Amino acid sequence: MMSTLITVVDKLGLKSAPYISNTYCQNSVSSYGIAIECGYCTNNDTQGKQTCHISKISMNNAGLTAVIPEEMGGFRYLYSLILSNNDLHGPIPVTLGNLINLRTLDSRNQMTGSIPETLGSLQNLRWLYLQYNLLDSTIPRALGSLLNRKELHLHFNRLSGSIPDELGNVVNLTYMSLSENRLTGRLPDALTNLSSLRGFWVASNSLSDTFPESYGQLTSLKYFSIAGNYISGPLPVDIIKNWANVETLTLVGNNFKGNLTKEVFNLPNLQYLLISDLGNATFELPSEITNTKFISLILRNCSINGSIPKYIGQMPSLKYLDLSFNNLTGGLPEYMKSDVRYMSFSTNMLNGTIPDWILQADQTRIDLSFNNLTALDSGLPPNQDLNLFACCRNSSATSEPEIMYMRDPLDMMNTYCQGKEQKYHSLFINCGGGETVVNGITYDQDNDTSRYYTSPKKNWAYSSSGYFFNSSDYTKNMTCGVSVAEAPLYDRARLSPVSLKYYAFCLREGTYNVTLKFAEIVYSEDTDYTGLRKRAFDVYIQDDKVLHNFNTIKQARGPNKPITKIFTAVVSKNNSLLMIHMYWDGKGSTEYPSTFNGPLISAISVTPDFKIDDEKLRPLHIALIAIASTIIGMLLLLAFSWSMGWLGSRNSRKIKVGEEKTDEGTQEIRVTLKDLIDATGKFRDKKRIIGIGSLGTVYEAQLQGQSKSTVAVKKLSSHLKEKEKKNWKKNSNCYLHWTMKMSLNCSIIILRKTSNFLFTNTWKTNPWKLPYLSTQI
Repeated sequence: MMSTLITVVDKLGLKSAPYISNTYCQNSVSSYGIAIECGYCTNNDTQGKQTCHISKISMNNAGLTAVIPEEMGGFRYLYSLILSNNDLHGPIPVTLGNLINLRTLDSRNQMTGSIPETLGSLQNLRWLYLQYNLLDSTIPRALGSLLNRKELHLHFNRLSGSIPDELGNVVNLTYMSLSENRLTGRLPDALTNLSSLRGFWVASNSLSDTFPESYGQLTSLKYFSIAGNYISGPLPVDIIKNWANVETLTLVGNNFKGNLTKEVFNLPNLQYLLISDLGNATFELPSEITNTKFISLILRNCSINGSIPKYIGQMPSLKYLDLSFNNLTGGLPEYMKSDVRYMSFSTNMLNGTIPDWILQADQTRIDLSFNNLTALDSGLPPNQDLNLFACCRNSSATSEPEIMYMRDPLDMMNTYCQGKEQKYHSLFINCGGGETVVNGITYDQDNDTSRYYTSPKKNWAYSSSGYFFNSSDYTKNMTCGVSVAEAPLYDRARLSPVSLKYYAFCLREGTYNVTLKFAEIVYSEDTDYTGLRKRAFDVYIQDDKVLHNFNTIKQARGPNKPITKIFTAVVSKNNSLLMIHMYWDGKGSTEYPSTFNGPLISAISVTPDFKIDDEKLRPLHIALIAIASTIIGMLLLLAFSWSMGWLGSRNSRKIKVGEEKTDEGTQEIRVTLKDLIDATGKFRDKKRIIGIGSLGTVYEAQLQGQSKSTVAVKKLSSHLKEKEKKNWKKNSNCYLHWTMKMSLNCSIIILRKTSNFLFTNTWKTNPWKLPYLSTQI
């Protein structure tokens, strides 16, 4: 026997193995969390001595990473085998079925494979702990033959199939936990036989059908959870009202209908009541109740109407209150204890002034979003964990820009977009992360840790509702296995406990492609039980449900893998608001807080499904452009007219072209530039050409008016280089006029005569030697 123990210890790979004698069983061997006891002794009559056997092996948190060796089944006197909190892997040895004296089997590791049928032979087994493994297949029916068993814990595995009816034979069973598996079918009626059952957990499976009426006989129940399943039919209030000992009742995330009656509230020991998403006609909370022991009261999305009863604020032990997503009216309770950790009245129709007790609840997370309240008369409270997004949708006291977030999102949009409606045609958000550029597109930062936020550009906002127990972390980060190009979008994500709403403001009218990017970076380990958690939530776009019970891991086929969903949405001209709403209705993982359930999103992009025509502008822009174009055109026309000498008075725009003697003395000959060009026949009359050279052509200009003079005008060639033109201006005694290219595309030089004789003779013989008058026009 001792040699077997040495073999087992060696195969388990103990880092600090204790000394074990190979000839006798010591009373106790212990080292670094390892305990081996020899407590089962028998008399040996032939030798007159006692023979002791190994009765207990405890290797809890001993750093084991091997496979449980088959030799472990050789200790047939063993009554306690504890191997928990290690990294043992591989299957459970079938040889453990030989441990006929075993009372406790505890192996919370990373075991795989199925639960051996041979465990059904352990008739003395009292406590079976196989939770937090990776066991699959079905629950063996043979476990129903263990009539002495007290506790069965199989939660957080991959067990599938239905719950065996045979478990109803274990009449001494007090606690049974099957949560966080893949069980299907209905709740077995056979479990009614478990009259000693005190705790029953089957949350986060896929159980369906109706609730068994026979469960009213389970009057010993203290803890009951069927959260996160698909059980339907009437809310079983007539059954539950018989459970006088129940302390925790968790029914969230099913498909029940019906009203929550006064009898349930008055269960004398009830402390935790969690119900959500009742699909039925509305009902009111009872006006009075006798039970004031509530610690957690969650009645979310239960179609409750009417006012909030006074007793809600008078429960001395209350720590968690959630009445969100109902149809409650009237005001908030006049009094609430200041030590409540979380309370949510979000998404109701509450009105009246926000009460002053809010000011004293500085340690409470309070959600008043999406109501019709009136802002505090004494100003906003200093509470930094108070969600007031759209809390006061019809209050005139919230019209100031700095508290505009308290208005209805449509009012926010009308304010933010005033005078610039339908300004945007796209939106890109890196949910939970900083500003980043991916494939040439800039994604806005979204790493604020508050529960509501408006972007600096006022073109989008978000609001988050719900509560993570013992955590306020609404953004998560993890390196995700995606392509380098898109990796920045998946390194971080925004997380919400229940509801996450994004609003896009000021979008143009039209149809848009809404791209949502997801990756499971919270439940990211697929090598241990944490990867067994199931995230499931609904997605609405413009109030239309586009995804139901969306499971990121299932859709992406594993954690840390991206999955993209693309939808279309229409934005109207009268309402340029786009809403993306993600909501957790209790499906998937629900228990063991804080587990960070609820919506998780990595990035959002909104792009137009229509052609962006930049010339298709708003009427004001069109009018401004038309006016500007007209002004510029007029200025150009005026400039051209001025350059051509068509504007201004005759005296102010005349230029000197020569002199002549009169009886009164010498007078200047001045004409307008237009008259001068007209006198040449606008440089088109070949009969007026006097001569042609390499630098240009000389025209005869017969001036009109009193002088009736004739002058020579030289039109420089359009091919003349700028440098040559400057030399003309510098070295010549001439008038220069640099014309606009749109008209003459040339420069002209005015030649003057010093006397009629000289002018005439020189003109006739050699016009190029005529003197020039150097005057800048």
